[in-house]
Order: sequence, then structure tokens, then C-alpha cells
Amino acid sequence: MVTYLGFEILQGQRRFGTDRKEAICQIPRTEDSKRSEGFPGNGRMVSSVDIQLWTADGSSFVQDGKRRAGYAVVTTTEVAEAEALPIDTSAQKAELITLRQALRIAKGKWTTADEGIQYLRELAVLEVIYSDLDDEEVSKDPGDVLRTWAMWRKVIPSAPASYSNSLAAMYFPDMDTPTVEKVSSWLQIFEENLCTSSLRASTLAVRVQKSDGGWRLTVDYRGLNKVTPPLSAAVLDMLELQYELESKAAKWYATFDIANAFFSIPLAAECRPQFAFTWRGVQYTWNQLPQGWKHSPTICHGLIQTALEKGEAPEHLQYIDDIIVWGNKAEEVFKKGKRVIQILLKAGFSIKKSKVKGPAQEIQFLGIKWQDGRRHVPMDVVNKIATMSPPANKKETQAFLGLVRFWRMHIPGYSQLVSPLYRVTQKKNYFEWGLEQQQAFEHIKQEIARAVALGPVQTGPAVQNVLYTAAGEHGLTWSLWQNTAGETRGRPLGFWS
Repeated sequence: MVTYLGFEILQGQRRFGTDRKEAICQIPRTEDSKRSEGFPGNGRMVSSVDIQLWTADGSSFVQDGKRRAGYAVVTTTEVAEAEALPIDTSAQKAELITLRQALRIAKGKWTTADEGIQYLRELAVLEVIYSDLDDEEVSKDPGDVLRTWAMWRKVIPSAPASYSNSLAAMYFPDMDTPTVEKVSSWLQIFEENLCTSSLRASTLAVRVQKSDGGWRLTVDYRGLNKVTPPLSAAVLDMLELQYELESKAAKWYATFDIANAFFSIPLAAECRPQFAFTWRGVQYTWNQLPQGWKHSPTICHGLIQTALEKGEAPEHLQYIDDIIVWGNKAEEVFKKGKRVIQILLKAGFSIKKSKVKGPAQEIQFLGIKWQDGRRHVPMDVVNKIATMSPPANKKETQAFLGLVRFWRMHIPGYSQLVSPLYRVTQKKNYFEWGLEQQQAFEHIKQEIARAVALGPVQTGPAVQNVLYTAAGEHGLTWSLWQNTAGETRGRPLGFWS
């Protein structure tokens, strides 16, 4: 056993068992160079050997169309300090790139996360050896090496059969490439959580009725989501999108909702087993991107966004599979909408006629009513909240709070109003619906019914922004207003507390 950069490597055999076929990475070299470096043939090995490299089958290295055999044993000094193999060999630095691409590690099996991490770090050592040694930014620590897809493809097939396919979820082309050290921590979490759960076999599915009366098959992927590594967010924040749309102060709008957007995106075959589920005693998996997985919205949003950018779509806003265009004339909006639909259809997405709304001067987008750049609470939401009965338990109270929370920017002093309701939902408190809760419940319903429109946001030298603040016994409140020349009263942009 030898140590390189603080990492132990076995000479002559792999750490994960003697049944692996021993092989040596081969590069072309002369008989003189073999003798000068103490290769088999002169009866001894030099004592300074630190690293021994392997290929899958010990086959000859191909150069200039010719097969040339020879054993290569390199040392830390020769590679890290001399920045190349010995000068009398034919494989110099320029050829190391080809050699690294041809390099394969002998396949074997690992059964624990520690063994998988060890295997991954061995691959990282090879990346260090065959990196550009002139690059001072290249780390000499295997843990800091970026994990490549080529490395990961060697690790996955060697994993236990019960969950090797699920490990494919740890690679996403659009994800910031993690280091070996980071992936090692994911492997530990994976073993501690996913591998001991029922997700290895499958997850149960249930039917959920949709608002239009149809049914949706829903799978609980919380176990998978817990061990799935993060992905760079591509979906615009909902509040930022609302501010952006307010600033347009448009007269006409049109919206589109892509039909079955997630199911329009095929899954790679190696990724499908991780989404396995059981329905009525039979095991299935998805061929398309499923709902319920935490990265489905981000992936879907990114693909649609890419299609629209590639097709040079007119100005629009997108939130996953919902899209809106706007303008000052109906004809202008119609042309924009037609162009967006053509781009999406060409990219392979489908759009139902029933999901196309407008051009119209009033329209709902993301559950909000839009008119002249202003945000309104839709009348169907007002009616739904107005007819709700007082909650009978904590769960019903939380459901009511979740519904009205979305409209909190329309309600002055919202936090103070809902405080009595939040108290009865706390774990330390028993649920007790008293007079204080009933009064708060009715007050909130009244505020929703008379909620004012917000916006539009305007800019320019004639615009005056006014911030009102107040401090009371129950906390702070503030609101933002705008005044422009010719307006008799200001326009509220939002209320906070």
C-alpha cells in the first residue's frame, strides 16, 4: 500500500477484493526506458514508485494507428514535479490527455457508502495525475476534484443492485458540478436515508381528484426528494414576477398553459427506476418527468425557457408552464400569442385551446386577476373565503391561513389580524376556538372582500413614492404608495406587517 496526496492506494490489487482483475495502464515506451526505470525484465522495481495505474483489461495503448505495449509505473516526483512522464518515454504531457480518456478502472462491487467513496476518490486521484500540471488552480487534493459524468458512470454500475439506479439522480447536466468531497457526503446521506426506506422497491401511489372533476395519479416522493442533491433554481420568484408584470401597466393580456408539461419531457432510461411506484399491487415507473419530484418544476421551466429563447419569442413572462403576453392593443397581443404558440408547438409541447385565454383587458394569471397593470383578488376567491365555516381543528385552521396568506399584501395589518388564529395552531397549545378567534376569522373575511387593487408600479421623475409606517402594541405595519402628477389620491403598491 502507498500514499499519494494523503490518499491510500493498493499496489497490485484493488481495495475492494482480490477477485478484481489486475491490470496496468499501458503507454508506449522503449525497452531502454523499461530497463532504466526498473520494470519487470531486469528483475527489480524502483523503490520510489508511489502510484500504479490500471486499465480494464491491460490492453495495449494505441498511438498513430499502431498498438504499442509497455508497462507504466509513475511516481509522484515524475508526474507532479517533472510535470510529465520521464523524458525518455514517448508519452509526454501532450499525450496524457489521450491517455486519461482511454483510462478505465477495473470494475468491481461496493456494498457500503465508505467503499463507494473510496472508489470515487481513486478516480479523483487519476484526474489529478492526468490534469494540466501547468495549471496552478488544479487542486492536488482528490476531495476538491470536480466529479465528472465519466467518473460517476464508473461508480453507479458497481453499486449494490438494490439502489444503483437511484444513484443516477445525483447527476444533472444543468447542475453546478460538485466536488468529490461533496458527492461523498451525499453518498453518506443516501445510505442513511434512501437505502433503508421502502423507496428502493417502490412508492405507493394514490388518486387525487382535480378541480375539473378529472383524476390525477399522485406519488409521494418525499423520501426521494430528501436525498436528491440541490439544483440551481431557474424558476422566477413569484413575487418578482408579479412586480415585473405590474410595471408593464398593459391594457391587453393573453395567457397560455402548456398541456401536461411535465409528461412532455421524456426521462432517460437509467433514471426511471428511482421513480418506481406501486398501483393496485403492480409496480410501475414513469417514462416522462413525474409530478411530485422536487426538481420537476425547475427542469420543466428551464426546457420551456430554452425553447422560447431559441425561437426568439416576443416579450413575455413565464412561470413553469404558464405564460403571459401583453400589449396596448388586442391585435398586438394576438400576434405575440400566436408566435409563442408556434414556437412551443415546434419544440414538441402541446397546448389545449381551452387553456388559451385572451386577448382580454381582464385576465387571471397565476391565480391573480390582472387589469391595467393592477393586481386584484379574483371574485371567486372572495366568494370562497366568504362562505368558509369556522375551522373545527388545527388542520382546518392551517388550511384557512394558507389560503388567505397569499393575499396578505392586500390586507393592512395582516399579521396582527391573524395572530389569534396562529396561536391555536401551535403544537404546544390545545385547539380552542374562542371569541377572539371567531372575531379575527370574520375580520379577515371582511378585509378580503374589500381588498384594494395593487399597482401598477411606475417609474420616472414625476412619480413620488411614499412609505407609511406605524408602530403599535401588536407590532409594526408599513405600506408603500405612489403618486403621479394629476392623480387626486395615491395608489397602494402593498401592505406589510
